Amino acid sequence: MTLLPSAFHFKTPSPSNSTSSSSSSASGSSLTPPPGTHLIISDTPQASSDFVVYSLIASGIREKRPVTIVDFQARGRLHWESVGKKIGTPFPPPSKTSTSTSSLVNYLAPGPQTLFDPETDEPSLTGLWEELVGVGIEKTGSGSIPKNGDREDSKSKEEKDRSIARTGNQRDGTTTISKNKDKEENRGGMGLEKGMILLVGFSELLYQGFSPEHLARFGRALLGWCRQTQTSLITTLHTPLLLNASSLGDHLSISPTLDPESDLLLRLLRAGQDGGIWWRVEELKSGRSGVVHGEISVHPLSSRSSAIQQRIPYTSPLQYRLDDNAVRVFPKGTGKGYL
Repeated sequence: MTLLPSAFHFKTPSPSNSTSSSSSSASGSSLTPPPGTHLIISDTPQASSDFVVYSLIASGIREKRPVTIVDFQARGRLHWESVGKKIGTPFPPPSKTSTSTSSLVNYLAPGPQTLFDPETDEPSLTGLWEELVGVGIEKTGSGSIPKNGDREDSKSKEEKDRSIARTGNQRDGTTTISKNKDKEENRGGMGLEKGMILLVGFSELLYQGFSPEHLARFGRALLGWCRQTQTSLITTLHTPLLLNASSLGDHLSISPTLDPESDLLLRLLRAGQDGGIWWRVEELKSGRSGVVHGEISVHPLSSRSSAIQQRIPYTSPLQYRLDDNAVRVFPKGTGKGYL
């Protein structure tokens, strides 16, 4: 199966020194998001973004970047390994000289022990944070998380988001990342630095008691860590309805009447205004087609992100068709002229 074409590649600061990389079709470009980038991928029930995720994972493996799949849909590692073989990019075996955390591909399916506080049985992402990042967390008792956090400026957000909360229970106060280096080293983590973290099906947590606000705060905190460690963050989520707007400005206003999935998406987009990129996968607005399976548009969320990826407008998206061995992408309305 071929990967996504160069229309979706990111510009890299300088051409790669390697001439054998098969994931780049042009000098100085790659399908793998640059370090510190947050790529947000939304899809709908009628147009899954799975093929996009598979392409990104394959690209990361081919570039030998550590890939961590956090699968909130719990499809199992064997599912991802079988897909990797099918598209010609099998998962490399774990290292025989170290623990499995040093594997090029890590798989994590968070369960109740990770997503709920063992003492209160309340929804909490503290366990997931510690499993991913390996940084100790201490409760400060400094009060509840401000409900108007999304109105803060981006710098204060990043500082406050570094305090990871018991995300399902505001009454328990906040927690902060431990600055004790010995403790951080002892807690370990999965060795994710300079790699890619994929939060696949992040919106599934909405059905387990988490609010859009708390999930967005966790995403912003993880993005802050990714920027410090030169790691790429990729988040996929489902939205039940097509967001009917012609400009990003219409998308960034959060309304109390929004469904939870769209609310979460908008909060992530607002946080992504500091260098994020949004890939929008949707079904055809006119209905099903035997030739076209869906559409993809690309929206850099800031001038900084516009410098690394070209915009593909919502009004003129690229269309795609999924064949057995390839993803066919072509300009809207042609059904041919594959890119």
